[in-house]
Amino acid sequence: MSVAEPRRIVLFRHAKADWPQVTDHERPLADRGRKESAEAGRRLVDSGIPFDLALCSTATRTRETWKLAVQEFPHRPKTVYEERIYEASPGELIAVLNETPDD
Repeated sequence: MSVAEPRRIVLFRHAKADWPQVTDHERPLADRGRKESAEAGRRLVDSGIPFDLALCSTATRTRETWKLAVQEFPHRPKTVYEERIYEASPGELIAVLNETPDD
């Protein structure tokens, strides 16, 4: 019987967002946020942590942050955009994680 490798969870917050006249969910990244996103991606790569899957909020700034960060990765993990992550409580986040298949 083989022992399953433990999963590792990395929480990655969106970069600096702009405040145009749109809903909070639709707020884009600011210029500074776009630069920060690429740097954050490089730091994740430098950490040596392997990524197989990214669960990402559907908020515009979050999708933009991840899209720019992951461009720095030598291997791009599968990305799942999950609406329930936006404004989720800790319990709701745990529920989403528990529903995520192992493969």
